[in-house]
Amino acid sequence: MREIEAIQDWKGQDVVDVAEQKVGKLEDVWFRADGAEPVLISVKSGLLGRKRHLVPLQGSTVTRSFVRVAFREDQISGAPQNDADDRLSPAELAAVKEHYGIDIDGPADAELESGDARDARIRAAREARAAADKAEQAAASAAEEAREMDERAVLARKDADDAARRSDQAAAHAVELRRKADEARVPELHTTIPEGVEG
Repeated sequence: MREIEAIQDWKGQDVVDVAEQKVGKLEDVWFRADGAEPVLISVKSGLLGRKRHLVPLQGSTVTRSFVRVAFREDQISGAPQNDADDRLSPAELAAVKEHYGIDIDGPADAELESGDARDARIRAAREARAAADKAEQAAASAAEEAREMDERAVLARKDADDAARRSDQAAAHAVELRRKADEARVPELHTTIPEGVEG
């Protein structure tokens, strides 16, 4: 026999009563909205499968061929039904407990959610976490890129300052060389021949 916790994977499987008489097919599994433990199943039966009786999972087992519940067929056929909503109210759960004469562990005011709704909620939470992780990675990447750009900007500013300093030094050196050249320049000689003097 298989673990009853995996019963969500057996939707559409035959359901039999405690005497192993077929009572319908497993339509859905109901979980506490605040936990992972299955509590009830919906058993589809009747003409065109229009009846959906709620059956507690206490004492149930899963075999290769069917899901066996711990109640008689007459109990199941007269059990409360659900209207295919995604949730069961505390009042609906109380009606199930009263019908079968059992107690179901858990808060009296707790809602139950269908397996499909639970799967959708878990999937949405997983997708939200994945989106958050992706956004965090993108933010970290952008921050790293900004840091690298800042570093490049600092280096570029340093290079620009160094270039400006070298330019100033070159200009000053050119001025100094020009000054020295002017000081070392030899005056031009001019020869004047007096008028009236013949050579």
